[in-house]
Amino acid sequence: MQRLAEYIDWVKANPRRCSRWVRLAVERYEKDLEKSRTSWPYRFDSEKAEKFIRFTEMLKQYKDQWAGKPLHLEPWQVFVFANVYGWVRKDNGLRRFRKALVFVGRKNGKSTMVSSVLIYDCMTTPGAEGYCAATKRDQSKIVWESVAQMVRQHPTLNS
Repeated sequence: MQRLAEYIDWVKANPRRCSRWVRLAVERYEKDLEKSRTSWPYRFDSEKAEKFIRFTEMLKQYKDQWAGKPLHLEPWQVFVFANVYGWVRKDNGLRRFRKALVFVGRKNGKSTMVSSVLIYDCMTTPGAEGYCAATKRDQSKIVWESVAQMVRQHPTLNS
C-alpha cells in the first residue's frame, strides 16, 4: 500500500493544502491503526484494499482522450477506497464500512468511482444490489452507461 502511505505522508507534510476533513480522516486512520493492535474489533487488511484497487485499475476509461486506457486511481482515491475496503472485523473478516459519503467536486471522476464500486461489489458480494440515485435521470444514466462501457471493454467481464 505504497500509494496509501505516500498520500498520508503528503497530507501530514502539507496541512495547509488539505481541508480540515481530509486531515481528520488521515488522523482517524492512523489512530485506528494503533487501536487495531489492541483488543479493538477491527484490523486493516491491506490485501483486501489492494484487491479492490487492482480490480479497479484493470477497468478501462471509455470517454474522451482517455478512452480505452486503464483507470489510474489518484492518491486521494486510493485513500478513500483503502479505508472502505481495507478495514475488516477481526472475528469474521467482514467489512467495517458498508456505507461511505464522499464529497467530490465537479469533473473529478465521481461517475467512474461509483461505477467501479458497483461492478466490484456486484461481482464479489453474494446477492449484492447496486443503486445510483441522482437529482435528474440523466445524471444516474451517466453512471449506468459508465458501468456498461467498462464491462463491455473488459475481456473477462464481457464474456
